[in-house]
Amino acid sequence: MQNTFNAGHANATLMRSPKRLIEIIRYFPHIRKPFLTFIVICAIYNCCYAQTDVPVVTSGGPFGSGSWLRFVSGGNATSIQENWGLNITGDSTHPVKVGYTSLLVGYLTSSQNVGQNNLLVSGRVGIGTMTPQEALSVNGGVRAQSIKVETANWPDFVFKSDYKLQSLAEVKLYIQRNRHLPDVPSAATIANEGTDLGEMNRILLKKVEELTLHLIKKEEEIKAIQRSNASIKRSLDQLRFVVRKQQKLSK
Repeated sequence: MQNTFNAGHANATLMRSPKRLIEIIRYFPHIRKPFLTFIVICAIYNCCYAQTDVPVVTSGGPFGSGSWLRFVSGGNATSIQENWGLNITGDSTHPVKVGYTSLLVGYLTSSQNVGQNNLLVSGRVGIGTMTPQEALSVNGGVRAQSIKVETANWPDFVFKSDYKLQSLAEVKLYIQRNRHLPDVPSAATIANEGTDLGEMNRILLKKVEELTLHLIKKEEEIKAIQRSNASIKRSLDQLRFVVRKQQKLSK
């Protein structure tokens, strides 16, 4: 037979129900003495603190042998079992709920307000992996409507007057030697270490800004060539006019 004990309303209900208290003590004779002590403490301090050692079950638990508690409501069972850690099991319609507070995994350095309906983790979180290397490691895809990445040293310094812009000839020589753009990680580095989205966005923006400066410079050079060509064309037109005039006079 499995004994079932619900202490959820010990201070609020049992203290007002002597008959119920006597029934519980009779039904659980092995906890008679510590339970009476527990009730006396509740009566004195009007509070309830209790510790219960659950006996080891050698078989029948959802995770094999180990201490476990089983809760049944409407024919549906939820179990909490110690077996190489604390295991909670139920079914798809009876999830583990944390109501009107937040769930903390880890510890707090001070008595700060953790709010409501928050999941707080003081260590690392692994999804699809048992060896997270960052605050959040995901072995699989992530789908989101927006992702905000904070980064420093945004490359607006490229537009400062003292910025040394590499010439296209220097960039060409670098590409020939290294097979990737300056400041951009190589394919081997990305394959081994992954991509830092914030840093990669910063690098790509820097390259866009440098390309913009090159385009502005090339546009200025093109306009200078166009002005020079227009001047040469005017000179040629004047020379043709003089030649034609001399040809007419010679006749």
